[in-house]
Formats: sequence, C-alpha cells, structure tokens
Amino acid sequence: MLSLKGFPKHTEKIVALLFFTALFFQGCFSVKPQASQSRNSLYESFFLEGSIMQYFIKPLEFQSKDAELSLDVTLRDSKDPNDEATLNFSIFSEKDLALADSVAIVFSDTRVSARSHSKLFFEKTVYRYTSSFDTPSILHAFLSGKFTLLLYYADQAVTFAPTSSTSASIAELNASILKHFYLSN
Repeated sequence: MLSLKGFPKHTEKIVALLFFTALFFQGCFSVKPQASQSRNSLYESFFLEGSIMQYFIKPLEFQSKDAELSLDVTLRDSKDPNDEATLNFSIFSEKDLALADSVAIVFSDTRVSARSHSKLFFEKTVYRYTSSFDTPSILHAFLSGKFTLLLYYADQAVTFAPTSSTSASIAELNASILKHFYLSN
C-alpha cells in the first residue's frame, strides 16, 4: 500500500484529488453506446427498444470507370413494413459528379429507386449523399449476392459495381446477420 508518511498533509489531498480526477476522466472517455461488433468489424448492432435491433454496416467500396464510391447502410430489424434503410455514400472523383438527381440499386434484373435522395456536402473531389430505401429491397439486394448502384445525372447514368473485397464482405454479412434478419421480417 502507498504510504505518504513524511509528506505534508496537503500532499495526501493532492494525491487523492489526482486519483479521483483520473478515475473520472477514464470513466468519461470509456463511455460508448452499447454496441455489439462482429469479429471482423463489418457491422455494429444496437439494441433500441422492444425487440428492435439496429444494424450499421460499415463502409463498402464500389467502383465505376471514373470514380469510387464508399457506402454505409443503417437498417432496423423491425416488423414495421414502412421502415426504411438509410444508405449514405461518398463519391470520390476528379470528374464533376456533384448533382446526382437520383440513385437506384440494381440486383437480379430488379431496379429499385430511392424513396428520398439528398446531398449532405460537396468538396472539390468528394460528394456525400444520403438516400432512403425500403428495407426489404435492401435485404433482397444484399441476399442476391451482388448488386450495383446506379446514379442518375441530367444527361447520364453512372454504374458503381462492388469491388472484390466488398463482394466477399457482402457474402459474410449475408451469412452472419442478414439472412436471419430477413427471415424475421
């Protein structure tokens, strides 16, 4: 045990104050929303209320001829048929792709357009958007094993295909959570 004998009385108070201050800051910095992570960190899951779980799928990479796209997905395992999945994506390109009018997801000869689509911010070579889709369509897209994103501009459409690592991640997400998610809806 630490002994402070031989030190002035105020030294004990200072040491105690430093100790409790360190405990306070350690407690503050370790606070994080309760989340469950997969072993490989492809997603995080959060318990919301009742029996509803929310899943955040970490960024997946897609490519077109002239640009790259990073997509993250948030969806809930809810019985609500009107529940939406949120797709946030960043486009990295030297070309001016700033004004995408709309976005669709294409899988197994099916094309599903976003319910809503809006820009979050634009920088010189980075464009950030958010879109909402109905959850069953997103689940079908993932479970198809391969899907593409189609961005529409005034005079063109740009197709973004998954990279090989994203295809592997989609297969792993399907095996770990999404097939169970789909069966519960």
